[in-house]
Amino acid sequence: MAAKPAPAAPAGREFEGDWPAFVEAQALTGMAGLLARHAELASHEGNHFQLVLPEASRMYAEKLYQDKLKAELLARFGPGVRVSVRVGETSGASVAAVRNSDAQRRLESATQSIETDPFVRELVDGMGAQVVSSSIKPATEPQGEATDTARGKP
Repeated sequence: MAAKPAPAAPAGREFEGDWPAFVEAQALTGMAGLLARHAELASHEGNHFQLVLPEASRMYAEKLYQDKLKAELLARFGPGVRVSVRVGETSGASVAAVRNSDAQRRLESATQSIETDPFVRELVDGMGAQVVSSSIKPATEPQGEATDTARGKP
């Protein structure tokens, strides 16, 4: 009995080389999503994805995470997909690193806005009030678009 040929990858399912864009477009969840979002693509040859994780994300290098990501990639690219993960130096270009960097910038901007606000300065300087830094949260919607809750509506 002859062996069946392996089915080809679904049509139009080529990896373009942009790991962060690919990860965002796939909306991966669970263990596969954690590994994919925290990893950077070290190299991609054929169906072999070589990923690197920063030391802080070492736990996502475990085999179970790799198996879950491999299953997701198999569904998208067909048989023959391989995933290798190592822990090492990264450039900060993973989806998680970029999101964290953006969140930190928004928090710094919000903190500066609060600290330089004339009304807040008047309260601090004139009445002895204190700004609790840990209570400052950046807005989640674009500036100028207040939510109903912010307008006093439930």
